[in-house]
Amino acid sequence: MFKKLLTFIAVIAIVFVLVMPAPADAALRHYKLYVYKAITTQALFDVNRATRLTDDVYYSVYRYHATTPSATRETLYSDKAGTALASNPWVLESVFDDTGTIDFYCDPNETSDKTVKILVIDAANGKSTWADVAFDKDHTVIIDERPGVTHLLTLPLSSTCVSGTSWGGAANNSDAVDTGIDFPLQTAIFDAFVNVTTASASASTLDSGYLASSTAFISGQETFTVGLQHDTVFDTAFQFITTDSTYQSIYYTWSTDSVDGWLNFIHTNY
Repeated sequence: MFKKLLTFIAVIAIVFVLVMPAPADAALRHYKLYVYKAITTQALFDVNRATRLTDDVYYSVYRYHATTPSATRETLYSDKAGTALASNPWVLESVFDDTGTIDFYCDPNETSDKTVKILVIDAANGKSTWADVAFDKDHTVIIDERPGVTHLLTLPLSSTCVSGTSWGGAANNSDAVDTGIDFPLQTAIFDAFVNVTTASASASTLDSGYLASSTAFISGQETFTVGLQHDTVFDTAFQFITTDSTYQSIYYTWSTDSVDGWLNFIHTNY
């Protein structure tokens, strides 16, 4: 009887160990991704038909959530020793150019300790894509760049990073800043809007356009309310980017103390 009791206790202990959830792993995960662009439908599903990008790629990494998109950025490192990697609001294209890959370390805040959500931007062609990436199985990102198809270009918006082509800007920046993102020639822009995730503390505005007209896309859009903020610039017409390269680069100007979110453009190129 005593032996049977010991056997029963041992079995219960084994079952408990097997079903007990593993403790969170605080180890840094290594993410390495190759980036491709697809200009045909077939290339969207076959990396062998896509074109690999080895420069002019920016990326921003956010906490993964299966149902609710998170605007909270993950903390990134450049090596397993924990060397900080500047990533607010994105990792500079010069970092990507060093290896031609998205390459970073991170301790993801997702339950399984594997997955992050990443925004990848082809700066030279004005295209972007979102991807859910697990460090142990996902190593490729394909950006949809098919001509004649409507695209949503999303740029991370933040006033907490350095001004200039690194995007974002110093607080209360009054001069137009080149984001470093260019639309292709022959691009039609149908709409632009801001998704504010962290509102500014006081009345603030955002303008966006090109070098010759800083308010061509967004004019005086307030950023002190959380949510989708839509300007009236595109209520009556769309903007067309001609063969003149003056109109390609995206600029912005704002007056704000602090804001976070995304700047979005609905467009297509021919």
